[in-house]
Amino acid sequence: MAKKKQNIKKTVNKHVINKKKATKKPKRTETIYTITGKQECLEKGKYPCIKMDSETAQESPDAFAMKITIGQRTKYYTKRGKHGRLYNPIGMFSEGMASKRLGHAGKLEWRFTEVSERVFNFYRDFLTTKNIAHLHNAERELL
Repeated sequence: MAKKKQNIKKTVNKHVINKKKATKKPKRTETIYTITGKQECLEKGKYPCIKMDSETAQESPDAFAMKITIGQRTKYYTKRGKHGRLYNPIGMFSEGMASKRLGHAGKLEWRFTEVSERVFNFYRDFLTTKNIAHLHNAERELL
């Protein structure tokens, strides 16, 4: 029995961090969507886009939706009001309202908030076709 104990070697786990190894930053892709007629380019030949970054899009009256991909993860954003409604750029009272600020706080009235992919797809279809049914479907999905 004593011989068996002598044959067992103890191993110590040593974790070594290689500081010389270069770390890769994940690739970031931003796509900003606008309404048909104001586009600078088309994504997949179908969806109207404008060329700007997400910071500039916050203040832009022509940016209505964003898709931001970092590595493998994708987040979707749409322009929403203080009451949770999606922004309708072709609505009767919407002209000049996209960059309106709240009087008491100085914040933008319409801000980008994160939404699900399904809501985003309906809203992007609305921006492409100007069919109000897609906007209603997107708002229904928010509930």
